[in-house]
Amino acid sequence: MKLPKVFFSRIIPICILFLLAACSTSRIEATPSLEPMLLPTNTLPTGALPTTTAVAPIVDESMSEAATTLPALTFSYTEANPLTEPQEISNLLDALRLRQEAWFSRPGWYLKTVCNYLTPGVEHWMDCLHFLVHVVDDTRTCREQLVYFVIEGQIKPFEIMLEDGSRAAFTLPEVAFRVSPQSPDPTIQCSLENLESVEVWGEFLLGNEHLRFESFLEELRTGGGSLEEGSGATAGSVSVWQEQVDGKNVLVLAYEITSFRAPQPVYMDPTTGQCLLIERSTRLKQFDLLTGLQISEQEILYLQNGQTLGSDAASGSVQYVYYATLPANLAQVYTDTAARVLAELGR
Repeated sequence: MKLPKVFFSRIIPICILFLLAACSTSRIEATPSLEPMLLPTNTLPTGALPTTTAVAPIVDESMSEAATTLPALTFSYTEANPLTEPQEISNLLDALRLRQEAWFSRPGWYLKTVCNYLTPGVEHWMDCLHFLVHVVDDTRTCREQLVYFVIEGQIKPFEIMLEDGSRAAFTLPEVAFRVSPQSPDPTIQCSLENLESVEVWGEFLLGNEHLRFESFLEELRTGGGSLEEGSGATAGSVSVWQEQVDGKNVLVLAYEITSFRAPQPVYMDPTTGQCLLIERSTRLKQFDLLTGLQISEQEILYLQNGQTLGSDAASGSVQYVYYATLPANLAQVYTDTAARVLAELGR
């Protein structure tokens, strides 16, 4: 049995619907529908598990030494006077990618936390999903993976991939496997560029915004892309500028859509159920100019009735942390969870 696919959006919680039945449009899901899960309290026998430490973790969010040899990213464009030339934007996105590759070149554990607040100002355990990946060499080869939520201050595993490729998924809140553990499949490999090996679709650690940028420009050239994929943009633009955010130099990338192909997308008001036509949209992405990592994403919708949604500060965020050695709490959770999988597989 295959692990069930999970989708987790980095976009603020605005429900954009295409081809919704009641509005003759189809729906795009923003977040998974899940139940919470509890970890077992007993300690199970360990197997071939990763080396960890019980002391305070070494946390280092700085660039690796390799990245310091890269030329500095500096430019004078502002929101009032942005960069709009496609080739120059492409070059900047390539430079961001090089910084990301350098940042991920250190062996160790990388934690990405994606928060998408369902109700801004009201905390819910499903707001933040955590992706932990073990990189074993300077070529960014990865092995173990753990996807988890934090419920009432406790780490609750959701999906896991062991060093040998064994995988399992867990039901929340019951202490039970959601899917029986699976033995290694040589066709399924750990990757920083997607998390499909643990059946989380649409998420990654090592991003490639250049591909998304080129895809958007292609949509503008060809009339909005297919009905199954793409944004539906038939007219729009891309611009870039620099800002200071929390003391960091940040590159802001803005995707503007001013016209959509038919059928025109709609937003469904979750309170009234009314379908409102979207006239245009803006998607803002922020990247740390030092590490190249994306740190936030915001979508603003301009409705045909004059309403604007999502114009406040982004209700979603992305955070990265590097551990040379896993901290004790994460190490124990991974060890116990891996042991459950190995025991179930009879190893």
